[in-house]
Amino acid sequence: MYLIARLYRVEEHARALTLSAEQRLELRRRVSSRLVGKPHRYLLELQSQVLPKSPSGAAVRQALNQWEALTRFLEDGE
Repeated sequence: MYLIARLYRVEEHARALTLSAEQRLELRRRVSSRLVGKPHRYLLELQSQVLPKSPSGAAVRQALNQWEALTRFLEDGE
C-alpha cells in the first residue's frame, strides 16, 4: 500500500508541475521505476522460497506473470 501511495505522489507531482508527456515519462523512469524495482526483486527472491502450489506461491507467480502490464505506465508519459 505504501508503494502505491508513493507512485501516486509522483503522478500528483507531475500534474502539479503540468509536465509534458515527455517530461512525465522521464520522471516516471527516474523515480517510479526505482520504486517498482524493489518489489520486483523481492518477488523474484520470494519465488524461490515459497512452494509453487501454495497460496503464496500462486500469488507471487501471478504478480510476476502480470509484471509487464503492472509496469506499462513506465513506457509512456500519457
